[in-house]
Amino acid sequence: METKETKSIDEIFKNIEHLYIRKEKKGYIVDAGIKKIHLPHTTNFEWRIKDPVEIKHMYFGAEAGKISDFSFNVTFHKAITLRISIGVRCYLYIDEIN
Repeated sequence: METKETKSIDEIFKNIEHLYIRKEKKGYIVDAGIKKIHLPHTTNFEWRIKDPVEIKHMYFGAEAGKISDFSFNVTFHKAITLRISIGVRCYLYIDEIN
């Protein structure tokens, strides 16, 4: 049985240093550098971070002030593993690679 804590994992990315989330006309694009995933039915994101992960840089907003240009960009201090559970609420599970 699937619960909030044990969502099925749809995508796994290893050795990620940058993560970009952009608003699209319908849904979002998650760009992990290796591959881009279009999430047409996603309306929000929940981040689950296993251990403290150091962030080097973070940007949240839209240069022109339009929601259609919204982006959320994160650069991590060390490479991470990103697991994604796709749905209306997209769960992003982040683990630092040792």
